[in-house]
Amino acid sequence: MSMRKCFRDTILSREVFDQKLFHFTFRCLDLHTSDRQFQELVLKCLFESARAGIAACSYQQEQAIMGTAKLVQLIPDYADDHPMLQVLLGTLLRYLGHALCSYRASKWRSMPVSTLNSLQLPLLAQSLLHLMNVPESQVALRWETLDVASKILTWIAYYQSSAFSEPHCDNDPSVFVAFLLSPSPSIRCRGLLGLLNFHSPDYIRDARLCDPQIVNPIISDGNMDVVFKGPLQEVLPSFTTETVHQRYHNPTVKVDSDGSPFNVYDTALRVVEFELHGPQNVDETFDYPLTRLFGGHIKDITLPLIADLEAALRFHDQNFEADVLRLGMLNMIIRKLNTPKDRLEVLSSTLYAVHVARKHAAANGRRRWPHHCYFYYATISSQTDIRNNNIAMQAVLCEGDTHLYLLLMYESIINLFNLAVTYIALAPERDRVWEMGIGYLKDAEAGLASTLAALKPDTAEYHIMQLISSVIRLITRIPILGPCDLSTLLKELEPPATTLQSKKCWLFPEMYQAINDFISRHSSTSNGWSSIVNQMTNMESVTSENSKVASIYRIPPSTALFQRAFPAATRSERIRMDSCCAWCHEYSVGLKKCSRCEKVKYCGKGCQKAHWNKSHKSECISPEIPI
Repeated sequence: MSMRKCFRDTILSREVFDQKLFHFTFRCLDLHTSDRQFQELVLKCLFESARAGIAACSYQQEQAIMGTAKLVQLIPDYADDHPMLQVLLGTLLRYLGHALCSYRASKWRSMPVSTLNSLQLPLLAQSLLHLMNVPESQVALRWETLDVASKILTWIAYYQSSAFSEPHCDNDPSVFVAFLLSPSPSIRCRGLLGLLNFHSPDYIRDARLCDPQIVNPIISDGNMDVVFKGPLQEVLPSFTTETVHQRYHNPTVKVDSDGSPFNVYDTALRVVEFELHGPQNVDETFDYPLTRLFGGHIKDITLPLIADLEAALRFHDQNFEADVLRLGMLNMIIRKLNTPKDRLEVLSSTLYAVHVARKHAAANGRRRWPHHCYFYYATISSQTDIRNNNIAMQAVLCEGDTHLYLLLMYESIINLFNLAVTYIALAPERDRVWEMGIGYLKDAEAGLASTLAALKPDTAEYHIMQLISSVIRLITRIPILGPCDLSTLLKELEPPATTLQSKKCWLFPEMYQAINDFISRHSSTSNGWSSIVNQMTNMESVTSENSKVASIYRIPPSTALFQRAFPAATRSERIRMDSCCAWCHEYSVGLKKCSRCEKVKYCGKGCQKAHWNKSHKSECISPEIPI
């Protein structure tokens, strides 16, 4: 009891951690195992000690690594004790959602595979699935249990996706498909986030769609002056006049595939042209045009080769182009880098170094070239941040090709979507951050219409925007969708997801893989998990969530960025682009016109019927047919 009180005092709690007294707390779990009251006291003490910000990151990481497996073993013992089950699950959520999140950022390396395996995450997933499977466990499912358990499952998929595919476990990703079909918007976002995490390689932590770490305020890239040492010098080297001359006259690659000298300077100019003005054809939007830009014999882009290209531009005093090339290459490495599984720890560290180097290079580019929008685009490209939309607003006032403005709109939608799904899924229920997530989702949906209208059809970006548009409707409209409406939505999801998969698109492969997984599993999952979905329908918290979402959606969305990016659009065009449902006023690109008057649009049959009964019946007049 005394130690629990210590954890409520900032200074005393830090002293407890400095003395590593939490080791003693874990030993207490093994003492008097038959004394239930004593064990409950220890568990409450561990819950208090896992609170965010109570101690240095390293101490909380050590505590989480020591304690996760121990607590996993206790879940079956407390399945029937609701208050203590919440303490137990709450502690595990703090371990996974806070303490272990900061491991890579604080230690400059990924968690070793041996350490990750020691956490027993597959067993934790199995225990949670058993808790939620009401007919099997014979325990009434409560919202509090479902809420915390679904968050933990999402984090498990983030750390160790194999926890849902190991042959000796009954776990599989169908639970996330069931979440996507649930009546709760928070649970639906966890379903999507879980599928995205399941289909993302575990070693990728920074370029994935909907990175769950963005909800953790303690995660940062640290002091730039400190972190840019060691391995980053290879990723972001500094050039002197001497090194520029050496690299230009003695490049890594000297001979082209046909035996002629490899022209480093011409290759560098082609890369810069691609970055500033975009691909030459649709196929180049799906995969990086390595052969066209570098020649047929270049199979991989290495850091020395990138340094040679940059040196060639700097040798000719083209410093703007050199900065563009460096950023473009760093972005390409993050999206293309892959390696055999036995090198995942090494790869993860390399990717993190490249990720931080890219952020640093983009910030430098904005300072050096504040009037060109490329560096603003590079700042927000594949990097989710709450400040990104302000950066995009600044960019549309700068110089740049139309191609870059289109990419700014595209990346802004990606950013809003990432923030929305992650905040709704993992922020505390109806917290300010959760409400911000709903607002971001609404803004993304409102901007999608104008973005799709501006993008070239059949490009990779266009198909990704189509997917996101349909997924947003899946997240926001499941409670009002009937079987026919859901079937229609699935048919809308299938073509872009299939196209992206068949072309092996390099942009966010986890997105189309997750959607294809949802499409293939939804029918069997609907039957297998119907008990949980049906119970959620009658939960008061779910009803309250949906009411809050509806009230936020009534507030007009912010579309300033998309209007400023295309100021020439007429008012009628903007009304067409930003059309909304005549009943619920929700924005979508998939609205259906009233078949009689063709003057109003609806997002589903439920809205059409409600509007008809309320007022539209007396207003609906068929258009005159000319004779």
